Amino acid sequence: MTFLLPFEINVKITIRQILIVLFWLLFLLYIGWEYYWFTKVSWGFVKWHTHFLPHIMVLFAALTFASIKKVNPNFLLLVFSITFSLLAVEAVLLLTRNEKENEYFVNHFRMYDLSYYHTWYSKQTHVLSRDNEFSFERNTNSLGFSDVEWKLTNADSTIRVLTLGDSFTEGDGAPADSAYPSILKDLLGSRFEVLNAGTCGSDPVYNYKNLVDRLLPYSPNYVVQTISSHDLFNDIVLRGGFERYAADNSLHIKPSPFWVYPSMVSQLARIIFRVLGYDLSTPVRHTEKLNHEFNSFLQELYTKYAVVSQQQSLTTLFVILPMKHEVERGQYDFDFQLITHQLKDENIVVLDLLPCYLANINAAKSNYSAYYWVVDAHHNSRGYKMMAECIASQLKFTTAIEP
Repeated sequence: MTFLLPFEINVKITIRQILIVLFWLLFLLYIGWEYYWFTKVSWGFVKWHTHFLPHIMVLFAALTFASIKKVNPNFLLLVFSITFSLLAVEAVLLLTRNEKENEYFVNHFRMYDLSYYHTWYSKQTHVLSRDNEFSFERNTNSLGFSDVEWKLTNADSTIRVLTLGDSFTEGDGAPADSAYPSILKDLLGSRFEVLNAGTCGSDPVYNYKNLVDRLLPYSPNYVVQTISSHDLFNDIVLRGGFERYAADNSLHIKPSPFWVYPSMVSQLARIIFRVLGYDLSTPVRHTEKLNHEFNSFLQELYTKYAVVSQQQSLTTLFVILPMKHEVERGQYDFDFQLITHQLKDENIVVLDLLPCYLANINAAKSNYSAYYWVVDAHHNSRGYKMMAECIASQLKFTTAIEP
């Protein structure tokens, strides 16, 4: 079937060509729709149909090319055969994939950059949950932190402790009153006020930016900044360090590693890159160059906090926080020797929680797993109590004040 258009030059248009044009129009609409959701939920936009998109695009690209230029039928058959075979493999992998592993993979590269300062929305309610393991509600203050509203001024006799960090500071995996800053307040006593400025998914760069831009007016006497190998291998390496804030203070997150993009939309690609050595535990290869970059970042972080601590007459407590698997084997994924031994400043104290954790677990004659959720791997209430006790002992020693 053909159509004759009333132009000076007649153009013959076939049904196949019309269908191809319609496909590409629908394809562009689909891509726009997917991009819209990518801006809303990051990699969470990827659904089953997204995995089939590359194969369908190849098929119609081949048809489009064949409609424009004469193509050897055998070549076209080969392209279709390979593409349909890969589509079938992708479908099988989708049907048999482990949904928990897939969720972890997606969340690993979902940056959760909620705002310029990476905080929750002001005076809102959100839920910290994980499958069937736990679900705990949080209410934020005007700054977007999971805490009560803070007063700018505090009594002269009150010692104000500002806690900065990620989900382990906000208290993911426990009720609000079992987050470590809440327990820390009870352990330190009435002379101390503890402010919880932790946000799930945050990192030391966001924490520092929050401190210097918004939190110094609250006049903390002590700042507790957690730092972990997870911060380095999963946040700094993916987002970038302090360079993420440009000279004009605009925020620029590093692009994800090259292999993440195809791996997000193809289960087969994910398997191939895993065989090549790229997976969740190594978003980039662990090399001496990477160690050097991490040490440079830690030195910059330490120096920035040292300057602020001296200018504001406050003390910063760097808390090296071990992850669940590091407690299990008694060793960090990254050697924090630079920050624990080489960097020295009178306004900064470094506390390594790993020895304290191991001592507490041994003293209680328990297993490390009793302090963590099985799947989620965040602390449970018992774990946050141990975290608070280890930090409280250091703060009591530093301030020489008993509750």
